[in-house]
Amino acid sequence: MCANKSKPRYYCKNCNCELKPKEKICPNCGCGNRLVKMNLNGAISFHGNLRGRKFSKDIGKWVKEIISGWFQSGNTYEHPKGVEKIRVIDKENPKDMDSYQEKITDIETGEIIRDVKEPLEEHRHK
Repeated sequence: MCANKSKPRYYCKNCNCELKPKEKICPNCGCGNRLVKMNLNGAISFHGNLRGRKFSKDIGKWVKEIISGWFQSGNTYEHPKGVEKIRVIDKENPKDMDSYQEKITDIETGEIIRDVKEPLEEHRHK
């Protein structure tokens, strides 16, 4: 992110008198606490992700995992703003119905980078 910023301005924290940059003590009240004000213009973006697992007490292991949200790409040259990843690993169904699903999309372009839906057993052997 690149933001436009103004030059800092200094004020006395006690009486709000504007100070010169090198003034350490307020000439108006003698206070030594300064407040610095600066304007920033630009954009700030926040990204997050969620991860969760469902645990089965019966078998003592997790049976479902879900990952969703923004992640930094392993290839920051091609995907500098990161990727959106949605992954569901489902071990809860009978063995022949276990599944692995993953979809990765470039945040900036919307291009689908990876879209996989397959039985978990096939995914494990790759």
